[in-house]
Amino acid sequence: MSHVKRSVSPVRRSRLTDGSPIIEHPDLDKVGYLCRRVSVASLEHLQEAIPDLDMNSGQLGALILIGGNPGITPTEICHAIGREKPVVTAAIDHLVKRRLVSRRQSTTDRRSFSIHLTKMGQQLYDNVRPKVALADETLTQCLTRSERTTLLGLLYRVFESEC
Repeated sequence: MSHVKRSVSPVRRSRLTDGSPIIEHPDLDKVGYLCRRVSVASLEHLQEAIPDLDMNSGQLGALILIGGNPGITPTEICHAIGREKPVVTAAIDHLVKRRLVSRRQSTTDRRSFSIHLTKMGQQLYDNVRPKVALADETLTQCLTRSERTTLLGLLYRVFESEC
């Protein structure tokens, strides 16, 4: 009887980003690895869509979260984006310095404050939202609408379970 050695993780093939020949990569069946690579591609599409944006992805994410949730608190931002308070505080400080958001004393808790878009922040928010959507569509252009919906549903389940 012959024994066939089977790999636990099948080796998949990946084309290098510069178009050079395919290489072997043992982690192409790992969700974490693929999510990291897709995240990098997503950020590249976003940079192409908004090349002159003078902020990092965390700052942009905070701006979008604040725009969609006027009056959100820094603690709520931390929970929403899964980052520690010092990281979120630095992002908010950057947005305040650029006059895109303002801090307002909370009406319910004097120790806290809420974050709101300024007029300039609202204009930027209104400008970048369609570009963010376009970058996301570009990222998944290889999928049908049905496949994209399925992918979002599966990712959302993992997100709800783990985040």
